[in-house]
Amino acid sequence: TSSSAIDHPRIPKVSFVAGSYSGTVHNQTVDQSAEFVIVARSDAGNVAGCMGVVKPLIGSGPLHGQVKGSTITFTVNADGFDLFFRGNIANDKITGTYAVSPINGVVQEGNFYLKRADSKVPPSDSVQHCPTDTEMNDN
Repeated sequence: TSSSAIDHPRIPKVSFVAGSYSGTVHNQTVDQSAEFVIVARSDAGNVAGCMGVVKPLIGSGPLHGQVKGSTITFTVNADGFDLFFRGNIANDKITGTYAVSPINGVVQEGNFYLKRADSKVPPSDSVQHCPTDTEMNDN
């Protein structure tokens, strides 16, 4: 007699990304850096939240994406353009690269660094009303 084994696909471990992060984003195309923050919720590998950027860069708005293993990809829908992020999650840090949909025909690219500021899962209403660039820069 032979026994048949059923192969079960390995389910990759999903990194926990819920909470708030702060860090630096550097636009290599225009050689400018800015501080930025992310507040995110995650559920079964899906991520939703908000990103806020301060001057001299722009790009605040709602974000959505996915986490697969230690890789996170997310899109931010800013006012009139989209930003596409891809990063690696290690410990309480996320580092990676991003690209901005063409602005005046030019695709802008850069890199980013985030460090977890708080692992508390934000309430769902805090990621439904994201700040604009104007709100992020009001003093």
